[in-house]
Formats: sequence, structure tokens, C-alpha cells
Amino acid sequence: MDECNPPFEKAYKDLLCDPHAPLLDTVSAQDYDLPLIDASPLLHKTGQERESCVKEIGRASSEWGFFQVVNHGISGQLLNTIRREQEKLFRLPFDKKEKLHIFKDSYRWGTPNPKTLEKFSWSEAFHIPLSGISESEEIKSLRYAIEEFTTKVADLSQKLAEALVENMGITTRLFAENCTMNSCYLRRTWSIEHSTVTITAVKHA
Repeated sequence: MDECNPPFEKAYKDLLCDPHAPLLDTVSAQDYDLPLIDASPLLHKTGQERESCVKEIGRASSEWGFFQVVNHGISGQLLNTIRREQEKLFRLPFDKKEKLHIFKDSYRWGTPNPKTLEKFSWSEAFHIPLSGISESEEIKSLRYAIEEFTTKVADLSQKLAEALVENMGITTRLFAENCTMNSCYLRRTWSIEHSTVTITAVKHA
């Protein structure tokens, strides 16, 4: 296993080598086209155009639970930068990642006490509190990229959240009043299984 990967095989040897451990269920993979939302009316329009976008977001959330967003105002250059910096972080040797004090010891990997292979995750992640980003002096290029990214994505997340609660007939001030930067996290995950990178902004009220 690459030196950048956590020692999954050693840490979970009993589970991975157990001949009686339940095998993973094989599920036929299917391709789905998730709803694609043009966020431009939500960000820049009023009246009927914005209302139609809000309803589209509500319908996609109700029927799918997920949707994709385009014309969201976050530049391709910034997205490429954050992906590049994230990959550099996860490509560091495992020993160095464990010793990093970046972002208040937010590094996690594997699954706590998995009982079956189905419950086991070949992944590692940094669960970063946004309130602590500016305090880190390690990996400055990543810190600067995250600061710029979170500034942009926070505004977008706020507007998407407001659209969701608007569909439910709840005041759109709910998130603005309860979700501040001090209660927000950016989760950065590297999946060993799929060799993909996922960027997720998580808000905790």
C-alpha cells in the first residue's frame, strides 16, 4: 500500500482476514442523471424567475434528495485550485498527516469499530472547523485556497438553504440566524476505493 495511505490492512486485519465475515453485497451499478439546477436566477433574479428556480430546487430535493448546481458563481479556476491543494494534502505520507496540527487535529480515517465489511470505509478525511482556518500556519497554500473557497461557497449554501426552507413555508432567516461560521465545517474526503475527491460543506446549527 502507498505510504500516503492509512494502514487499513494492519488496523483492520482481523476483519479483512476473517473467513466468516459477511461478504459485501454486489449491487448492479446504474447511472442516473441527477437534476441540474441553474442557480443564476436564485442569485441574480427576482420575481417569477427566482420563484421558478426555488420550486425546481424543492422538487429536486423532494424527489431525489440530491441535485447538481451550475452557474453558481464559483469560478472553475478556484475549484481547480481547491482540488489540487486537497490532493497535495492527501498525498502527504500518512505519518506526516497524523502529526499535522492543521485545522485543530481534524484528520480521521477508516471506520470506528466496524463489525462487517459493509460497515467499513476505505477513506480518510479532514473535518475542518471554519472558525480555525486562519489560525493554521501549516500548508499555507491550502489554507489560503480554503479561505477563498469557503467565502464563496458560504454565500451559495445560504441561498440554497433559504430556497429549501422557503419551499417548506419557513422563514428564510432560519439559517442566517442559526448557522454561523463558528458552527460550520468543511469536510474533505479522499476515498481509497474510488480514488475520488469529495468536497462537502457541512453546517451544524
